[in-house]
Formats: sequence, structure tokens, C-alpha cells
Amino acid sequence: MRRRRVVVSVEAGIPVLRRSTRRSSRRRWRPPNNPTAQARQVWAALFPGHAWPKGWRVRWVGFMRGALGLTKYRSKCILLSHGDHAGPVVVTRRQVHAWPAGLVSYFKAPRSLPVETLLHEFVHVRCPGLRHGREFRDLVNALRVKLGFDPVENP
Repeated sequence: MRRRRVVVSVEAGIPVLRRSTRRSSRRRWRPPNNPTAQARQVWAALFPGHAWPKGWRVRWVGFMRGALGLTKYRSKCILLSHGDHAGPVVVTRRQVHAWPAGLVSYFKAPRSLPVETLLHEFVHVRCPGLRHGREFRDLVNALRVKLGFDPVENP
């Protein structure tokens, strides 16, 4: 619950409670857009002929520590961490060789594209009982290749 600052003043001998008009210096974070429409386009490219799962939606959240995305089955929602996706992007070495040397240093932070996170979360949506492992990674890699990304190497 948010506390409001209350100012007590006396007018004509009667105490009056008023809310402070001073705004907080910290603004509330607002998502830049609703990513569900773009996620539906990615879904259509990955699973042609299969309708978008009924009742599912995609939302941005400000920052999730240690996770780029999260699938919530009960509320049928995929959460994407905006704080983790709003910075530099990791690219493959093959893509870096074509760039000038000064530009490569910008891409050191471990970021990924929201599309790659959606691929991962879509596997969770399509296969709810499947845990992270070899079979899960193979499914994600198959989807990555389908969209033109390089497959992730086995750890």
C-alpha cells in the first residue's frame, strides 16, 4: 500500500487534513507497448496452421532478476523482462566480423533479443510438462533455425 503525505493546517481554528501536492521524484515504470501482437506474428511464423493459444497474452515487466522471460500457466501469461532486453545484444562471431572494430566493444553485455526469449517461452506453452534438458534444448534450437538464428551449443 502506498502512503500519502498528509499536511495538517489550521484554518479558522479548525485543523484541516490535506494531501500533499508534491509529487514523488520517482516515476512509476510503464511498459513501452503491448508485445502480444508481435508475439502472435512470431507464433504464426513458427507454427503455421496452429492458432494462437486461447487466453494467452504477453506482457513486459520492468526487470526480473536472473530471468529474461517467465511463463505463468495459471494466468496464461508470458512475462518478458524489459530491463534485460532494453540494452546491447549479444551477436555471433560470424556477424561481428563484418562490423568495424570500435563497434564490437558495445556488444559485451549478455543480452538477447526478445524473439529468442519468446522462442523459449513458446516451448513452455506448447509442452507444459517438459523440463529444461536435452529434449527442451533441441526443440528450442529447431525453432531458432526455423527463424534463421544459429542453434545454441550444448553446454
